[in-house]
Amino acid sequence: MIDKTVRALKPAALDDVERGRVGPEHDERIAAIMASDRRARRRFALPSAGVRVAAVAGLAASIAVGATVLENLGGTDENGRRRSVLPGFPTGAAADAAQVLDRAARVAEARPAGTPREDQWTYLEERSTSTSRNAGARAAGDPLVTSTVVTWQRVDGSRWAVKDGEGRIAFQDPRGITPRTDYDAVAALPADPARLLAAARAQSAKAPVAGAGGGPATLSYLNTILRDSVPPPKIQAAVFRAMKLVPDAGLVSGAKDHAGRDAVAIGWTTPDGLLHEEVLFDPRTYAYLGERAVAAKDHTVGDDLGRTVSVRRGTVQRLEVRIRSGFVDRPGQRP
Repeated sequence: MIDKTVRALKPAALDDVERGRVGPEHDERIAAIMASDRRARRRFALPSAGVRVAAVAGLAASIAVGATVLENLGGTDENGRRRSVLPGFPTGAAADAAQVLDRAARVAEARPAGTPREDQWTYLEERSTSTSRNAGARAAGDPLVTSTVVTWQRVDGSRWAVKDGEGRIAFQDPRGITPRTDYDAVAALPADPARLLAAARAQSAKAPVAGAGGGPATLSYLNTILRDSVPPPKIQAAVFRAMKLVPDAGLVSGAKDHAGRDAVAIGWTTPDGLLHEEVLFDPRTYAYLGERAVAAKDHTVGDDLGRTVSVRRGTVQRLEVRIRSGFVDRPGQRP
């Protein structure tokens, strides 16, 4: 999916990229960045055939324009326990997936709303855990590695930028990749949950994989919007309420975030029966934390070295948690 015009530069040379002053001499650097940072370019694929329908990872979270995400939206009380985000909001354990999603929607609606300029970029920073041999795909039981992934996406969806571990930035043209997760496209989605669900079903049905258009595929499509964008509060809330309308989503016990802390999760089994995809929430505030995927049964899979390896049931396949997000004026900047 990488466009031939992708250019990889140090942050100090970003102006040359914007002015088109980049030549073929950068090709080797592009290849090196893309080979070493496959994780940052992985996005949602309707799972049974492993077909990629988008790129660049990320998770939606609570933000104000240009501000750092607050991991604890409600603050803490005098005993160090997290307060509810909303006055009068129940903080006890949710009884089922529908209640989790309803609470998450109310939290999303309480976020400050702000509209970025058309020339700005969405900044996403996440902590991503996966196997070192098969980054962003299906872990085979190798030691998992955790890294920080930073991406920028122009508000109008015309360009993406990815930062590698050495601080270099690669650009690509994302046009033609679906679903679109740039701010303009996400802000234009229906805010009515039923209409949004219908649109998600129609879009997920276009993927050439088994089970496309069904409940699990539709949930995965909606999860892409959460993970790979910074939706306006009303759209994020609509996504949660649309998920609530899909009976395939169920409450998950025992979920953890990247630091091993407890998380509330809702999840579903992919159409091929191999993975259980989960959306993670803070167990006290119900703010959106991220996602993970766990092997739903023992199976074999090919890794990126061309080998067939065994994956045991319960193996964490990926875990991604949003650290920071916001809007900035150019790639290389942080909110």
